[in-house]
Amino acid sequence: MATDSTADEELPPRPQQPRDEDCCRGGCLLCVFDLYERDLERWEERVAQIRAERAGREGRPQG
Repeated sequence: MATDSTADEELPPRPQQPRDEDCCRGGCLLCVFDLYERDLERWEERVAQIRAERAGREGRPQG
């Protein structure tokens, strides 16, 4: 059985938040911050899915 820290190391990397200067302030249809929020939401969903699958395999509640 893997420890929590080992298990977390096997998760996909969290998206890197853009810096303020990464935005051109040009009113882009998809700003770097919009893309980050989308990627972060997808990452959170994937991490939750992986953790739920692990909990199911290990027969313990997720948390």
